[in-house]
Amino acid sequence: MLSLTSASSRSLSEVYSWCASAKPTRLAQSSAILASRPCRHPLPRRLHHLAKLEDLAPAETHTRSLTLDRPVKGLLAQVSKKYPALKPDQVIARALKGDSEHLYRHLAFHLQKHDFDSVILLYDRYANEYHAAQSTAAESSQPKEWVNELEVEDEDRQRALLCAVIAHARKGSFEPLLQAFIKAGMPPITRSVRKEFSWRLTTSVGHEATILSYINKLSIAFFVSNPGCLAGYIQARSKDNASRTLASLYLRILEAIKGPDPFISACESHQSSLPISMNEIAWASFLSAFVRCQRHDLAEKLWSDIQELKVHRGSGLWTSLLSAFSELRLSRQAIEAWEQMVSQGVTPDAHTYRAMIRALFRDKQPQLGWQKFVEFQQIEKSADPALRLSVYNTVVDGLFWSKFASKALEFVEMMKKLGPAPDVVTYNTLLAYYNRQQHFRGLQAVIADMQANGVQGDVYSFSTLLNALLKTKRKDAIELVLQCMKEQGVEPNVAIYSALIDHELRMNDEGHLHAALSLLQDMERDKTGKFSPNNVTYTSFLSNLHRGHWLSLEKRKFYRLDVLQRMHARGIKLTLPDYHIVLKAAFEDHDSDHSVRSAMEYYKDIQDRGIPCGNTVFYILLAGLTRRKEWELARGIVEDIYKSNIRPSTSTSQLMYVVGQKTLSM
Repeated sequence: MLSLTSASSRSLSEVYSWCASAKPTRLAQSSAILASRPCRHPLPRRLHHLAKLEDLAPAETHTRSLTLDRPVKGLLAQVSKKYPALKPDQVIARALKGDSEHLYRHLAFHLQKHDFDSVILLYDRYANEYHAAQSTAAESSQPKEWVNELEVEDEDRQRALLCAVIAHARKGSFEPLLQAFIKAGMPPITRSVRKEFSWRLTTSVGHEATILSYINKLSIAFFVSNPGCLAGYIQARSKDNASRTLASLYLRILEAIKGPDPFISACESHQSSLPISMNEIAWASFLSAFVRCQRHDLAEKLWSDIQELKVHRGSGLWTSLLSAFSELRLSRQAIEAWEQMVSQGVTPDAHTYRAMIRALFRDKQPQLGWQKFVEFQQIEKSADPALRLSVYNTVVDGLFWSKFASKALEFVEMMKKLGPAPDVVTYNTLLAYYNRQQHFRGLQAVIADMQANGVQGDVYSFSTLLNALLKTKRKDAIELVLQCMKEQGVEPNVAIYSALIDHELRMNDEGHLHAALSLLQDMERDKTGKFSPNNVTYTSFLSNLHRGHWLSLEKRKFYRLDVLQRMHARGIKLTLPDYHIVLKAAFEDHDSDHSVRSAMEYYKDIQDRGIPCGNTVFYILLAGLTRRKEWELARGIVEDIYKSNIRPSTSTSQLMYVVGQKTLSM
């Protein structure tokens, strides 16, 4: 439910009184604070932005709130003179061409009059014509991928959808809303637009919760209808170990399947009248993510839910389960799952065999792992060649893991003779083994074999070779690696050097840090200009240092200063996109003081160089400073935003509002 804070009910007379008694330097601050919070008497500088804010409160609402009522109605009258009224046909025609502003204004006009039926009728017309246009276009060309639509989504189109949401919420009709949403191409409601409405919207008691519920349901519908989007989001959150976020999302989807008013089917194979279905990719993504976040309780619940809902468990879902057992080294459970899978008539594919073989080898069951590989050989000819090779590479890795090095080497020789031929992954496994053994001759033999068989190394190959040479304290380590690259037909350049440096820094120890510095020094000695370091090289170094929590604070400071001095000596400066990267990285530093100090130093550098700051810089700064609760510094950024005369994005405006609320009494 939307919360209406009492902080905004402070009268303007109190604020003006505070300004009058404040020091002159705080008068500018008060302007920024007032401009960053919703008020009943909008400031002139916000008129353009307020032109898009309609009073969405019903007539029976009389309480003071964060919305704008009569001032906005007057403002809408001004807008109607500037923007002449269009007929519904014209509005829809423009919206279909990408100009949704007039559609949004028409819907908001009817909504302001509480004519919910007209809002629903107009949006339904738009949705039907949009669907017809998209169907016609699909017959002659490939449809756009959802990712591209998400990137360019028109905010007015989202606002138009939210007007329809409000109207349907007042009528209590979610199912027709969902149908219109699907026909309208499921415009994703971005976080910024959602936040914009969440703190400007007030309705009568009981409708706020319904509106938010409808918005949440549409978000769920969008995610489930775009499995690639959902899988990408789940993977990103699992990397951040955000198990609570994932659990919340999963439970919301489960509610949409099992709740009293379901609108999602649990499985595509189910005979259901529901418009949206979960698929195997979505279930498998959640399962893998819960295991990766070490939430075995959630993984068990998901598998139980799948059984209860009678979801068809194909090879993909079983593969995810086996991969989860592999990560946890639970070979017994993996064996039980395999037997259950086979008993249900599911035919394992190369992916499934690979996951099972890895699970057995990882849990010290090499004999069983080998037996499963022999079983795979009976069906391998029907497998995709690339997948077949991945299974063989898993066996090579498993044999080394189980300390059957001689067997692993024999296996690779067998691959050379009978196929599939070893690829760079196979050779990287051999290089990693010899590197661990500090067996330099073995490394040389592998490199020579790669050259003889025409297999070109990658960044991992050359990084492994460099690390091995540095362990032997070879002063010519970099020269030898470069020579190896040339012999394999890889021409060293800035991109390769920078990738090697980035790889070394991501290994998270000082030995690899020194290797990265050695590479950087070699680049700096270059007189040909072929691989001299550039801004990308130094940006990678700085961002990795900020994220290098394994390094002591003193050493992070020392190496950061060293890199900055190197840049200054060579006359290399960061570009604006580079500043975006290092600013984000700076706020990831665990030491709060060093984090904020570094970020503000980058910001000062931007200002001193006269680089115009856009919304991205201001958003990163405000997000980082509010997270660190550095309100004084954040207030200074808000002042700078108004001095810059840029129009803040919705997301930036939200943070400005937060800063204004926090610093009002300072």
